[in-house]
Amino acid sequence: MKSIKAHTHEERTAIVEQLIPLFHTRFRENLLAVAACASYARGTDLDYSDLELTVFLKEPLVGEK
Repeated sequence: MKSIKAHTHEERTAIVEQLIPLFHTRFRENLLAVAACASYARGTDLDYSDLELTVFLKEPLVGEK
């Protein structure tokens, strides 16, 4: 069983930097923006804080799973 791992703000930033190209590959020109939210965006995240991201698309995805 996997357990929750502590992460620093810098480690979360590295995760975001790895995700951005994946979002771009997946959504291509439909990708409008990716926004970081909550404690990570404020710089107040702690060791076990979650990482909240919102992906904004130009057009909604219809019929995709």
